[in-house]
Formats: sequence, C-alpha cells, structure tokens
Amino acid sequence: MTAVWAQREVLPVSLDAFVMKSSLQFYGDMPLPMRLITPGRLTALREQAGLTKAELARRIGVSTRMVFFYEEGRHTPTPQWLQKMAEALRCDVEELTGVRRGEERLVDLRFAAGLPLDRAVELLRGTAVGRDLCLSAPRLSALGQGRPVPGRNWCDRDVVGRLPAALAKVYGVPVRMVVDAWMRTRLDEPAPVRPRRQAPRGPSGSADAAWRSLNERQRAYLRSPA
Repeated sequence: MTAVWAQREVLPVSLDAFVMKSSLQFYGDMPLPMRLITPGRLTALREQAGLTKAELARRIGVSTRMVFFYEEGRHTPTPQWLQKMAEALRCDVEELTGVRRGEERLVDLRFAAGLPLDRAVELLRGTAVGRDLCLSAPRLSALGQGRPVPGRNWCDRDVVGRLPAALAKVYGVPVRMVVDAWMRTRLDEPAPVRPRRQAPRGPSGSADAAWRSLNERQRAYLRSPA
C-alpha cells in the first residue's frame, strides 16, 4: 500500500487525503517534518475543556470535519492551527504533541512558536547569519530533519555557530534550548560553535611603561595633532 512518512510513522494514504489539501509538504522524496497529535490526546483535552467538535472547530477557524480528521490522526495541523488549538483548549502545544520540555528537536521549537516553514525562513533571512547561509525552506527543513544541508558557508563552523542565536530570537526561546534541540536533532554532529568574542586589546606592557616614563610636556606634544 502506498504510504507517506510523517515523524517516522507510516500513515496509509486515504481518499480523503487526496480530496482535501494535505498539510504534508514534500522536499524531493522526503516530507517536511510535521508534529503529529498523539491518538486520543486531542479528544481527551477537548472533552476536558467541555467543548464539542463543532465548538472547537469554530474557535480555531476550521470545519468540524477537519477536527474529526485531527482526532483520528488522518490529517496533521499546521503550526498556526496547532497554536490556535492549544489556545482554544488552554493548554501548551507540548500537551497536544506529547513532546515534553527538554526533549524538543529543532522542528518542535518552530511548531511551538507557531511558525510555518516559510515564515521562519523569512524572519531568519532578515538576520546577517540567515543571509550568509542563504537560508531557504529546503535548507531549514533539512536542518530540522538532521539531514546534510548543502550550500555555501554551511561547512564553516564559525558561520553556522551564529545560527542558534538567530533561531532562539525567532522562536522566542533561550539559546541554550536551541543548542540542546540541535544536538537531539543532529546526533552525528558536534555542537554548533558560537564565535568567540575577542577581548578589546589594550596597550602592551612595554608601550604602557614607555608612556608612563614621559613627562607632561612630552605627553602633551604626543597628544597634539601633527
């Protein structure tokens, strides 16, 4: 049976998946990672909030049928719908996806921020490191999936090491959280290296000693413009 891959799970392709616009997007033969709602989790949270499928659908701006598909695991919400769903149910996105704090991967941070891939790329392209890396949707997707990222400067650890700070600002989380998620996502790579700040260079010891040996007249002469 033909199948599509999402978050390392095999989901059968049904007629409904072709009839309605799917939230799965593909880059080549590889799907972009989506956050699946754990079976039964959405239903339990909806009932706990005292909402019917129709009421939840109205609050998040989708059809009742779509909520049914979400609860059945037959359709996957985009980051925007996932964020709206969490707000309607008064819970965290993590409660819907089952991803606990401290276990996030890079794509989890993006989804928790409610950012679709294109919007995240747009924000990152507004940063110096985003421009230096020629960041694009396929590249950010590959980064989040742990696949090799082709392109200029992606082998330069000093340049790539500036990316976690930019991701942290866009996703609204601490840099340490991005680095940890990076390491969970890209298991075979070293931690991204952040550029070292060079301490301001002051006068050398010999120059300082020479200056202190001068009298006020000599110092005034040296301070005066040529």
